[in-house]
Amino acid sequence: MLSKLLIKRLHSKISLRMLSSIFILFITCSYIYPINAQPQLRTGNTLDRIVAIVGSEIILQSTLDAQIILMAEHDSSIDPNDENIRKKVLDELINRNILITKAEEDTISVSDELVEERWNIYYQELLNYFGSIERIESIYKKSINRIKLETRDEIKKMLMSQQLEAKLLSDVEVTGKEIDSFYHDFKDSIMVLPTIPEQVELLHIVRYIYPDTVSKKNTYDLAKSVRDSIVSANCSFADAAMKYSADIATAKDGGDLGWAGKGIFVPEFERAAYSLQKDEISLPIESPFGFHIIQLIEKEKDSIHCRHILFKLAQSDSEVEKVKNLLDSIKSVATADNFAELALKFSEEKETKGFNGSLGKFSIREFPPTIAVTAKKLKDGEISSPEPYQMDPLKAGMHIILRKETFPEHRPNLEQDYNFIKRYATEYKRFNLRKELIAKLRKEVYWEILD
Repeated sequence: MLSKLLIKRLHSKISLRMLSSIFILFITCSYIYPINAQPQLRTGNTLDRIVAIVGSEIILQSTLDAQIILMAEHDSSIDPNDENIRKKVLDELINRNILITKAEEDTISVSDELVEERWNIYYQELLNYFGSIERIESIYKKSINRIKLETRDEIKKMLMSQQLEAKLLSDVEVTGKEIDSFYHDFKDSIMVLPTIPEQVELLHIVRYIYPDTVSKKNTYDLAKSVRDSIVSANCSFADAAMKYSADIATAKDGGDLGWAGKGIFVPEFERAAYSLQKDEISLPIESPFGFHIIQLIEKEKDSIHCRHILFKLAQSDSEVEKVKNLLDSIKSVATADNFAELALKFSEEKETKGFNGSLGKFSIREFPPTIAVTAKKLKDGEISSPEPYQMDPLKAGMHIILRKETFPEHRPNLEQDYNFIKRYATEYKRFNLRKELIAKLRKEVYWEILD
């Protein structure tokens, strides 16, 4: 899953950064942080209060403050005390809640699977930002499970509003005349049409590391042994989860997964969980994550409350060495000219294999840190040694990287950067159409800013 997200995020990330300051508030707040997932603010002299009402939704002072603080943390140019920024953020919070209200009226639905996927992305970003679960829980003054429970409904609302926007604005296209007009209007404006930074084009070849039979059997035997100890009352399920579970997000809570609707868990896990009786503990169940011991707590027709202990499949040294040797042999015959052909033949990452192993053309800082560090060391045409690679939590692997070409920083021009300018022209048009949509909806949906 994360391999797909890597490619999508690389493209979305660069396009967001390339948007002008005119679009910054629109873009940032379009993906505004989940309200219930915000850190605890410092205690002040003023009690929390309602600052705006939109339909049946309210916007709290603490919500507004948290959005501004989080934005300022991600962009040092934002002054959290700037009243103009506060007004724009409040306006965008109102806009978002207007879209949510309209989406609810239009009965736009969002699947539980998509909500879970977005939560997983958000959770991974929290981990990357704060460094550990302990730090997250300390900042938010809540357990990860509690953050997840409180965030899911907000994520669902966000997705509904985004789907409404997509429904109404997804078909925005620009004509050649509009692109020319946009370019000539803004070609000298760095704020609207920014300079294209130095970029590098990277390709890679990925091979995954698969657990061998011995490792799989050893992991199963450990899971079975722990399960037997729980069943014979030698230890509690919660204690065993805290000691053994590789699912760090739930281990501290005794493996508790909370309530989840059908389709949330991978099929192997879900089938086993729904087949259990109350308090029953399963034998080790294999899924793409490893082996699970599952205990059913409660069950309804379309939802389930259970807990689990995850035993991840270990990689054997021999399998790691086998993959490394294969990539070394590929590197020995690879050149800048035939690398794409070799990627198409040997790479196992389907999301990039179909593009000849291409990771795209971006500034180095736009690539994930581990890839960026390697790319910085390479010269154009050079290929890296095999290195660990894991964008998908279910697939550990290794890869070799080709730094194909470096493109110097330059001002965009129609001859070289037509698609770049077209993307900006499209966003500019979409931005203006969104303003018109919001203006229309503000006349249809009740909203009020309170003094």
